[in-house]
Amino acid sequence: MKRSVSLVKVVVGVLGALLVFAASVEARSVSAFKGQAQNFADNSYFFNTRGIVIGNDPSTARQWCVAMEVDATANHTVTSSVSSPDWTHIIRCQAWRVNTGGTITWSSGWNSPGSVGSVVTINLGTVNVPAGNTLYECCDIPQNATWVSSGW
Repeated sequence: MKRSVSLVKVVVGVLGALLVFAASVEARSVSAFKGQAQNFADNSYFFNTRGIVIGNDPSTARQWCVAMEVDATANHTVTSSVSSPDWTHIIRCQAWRVNTGGTITWSSGWNSPGSVGSVVTINLGTVNVPAGNTLYECCDIPQNATWVSSGW
C-alpha cells in the first residue's frame, strides 16, 4: 500500500510540474500558408506548396501577411524562416503589435536575410504584447522567394 501511494505522489508531482511548465511556455510557430495576400487581388501572384508561400510576380514583390495569436501578456521574439533566390529578388519582412483599438503600437522595421539560395531565419525583434493585443507579420515576396514559417 505504501508503495502505491508513493508512486501516485510521484506521478501527480510530475504531472503538476509538466502543467506548470506547459503553462509558462508560449512560443509558437505557424506556416506561412496560414496567411493571405495583403491585397486580395494579389492572391494569384502566390503559390502555396506544403505550407510554403512562393512569390510568382515577375514584375514586383507582393505582400503576404500572417496574424499571430497571443494568449496572454508576454515578451515575444518574432522570427521568420525565408529564402531569397538571388540578390535581385530579396524577400523582406516586418512585424507589428496592434492594440485592441487597431492602432500599431510597435514595428520591427523591414528586415531581409543576409544570404541567398537557402532558408535562413531572420529575427524581427522582441516585443512585449499585452493581453488582447495582436502580432501581425507581412513579407514582401518577389518572384521565386519563399516564406516558410514564422515564430513568436
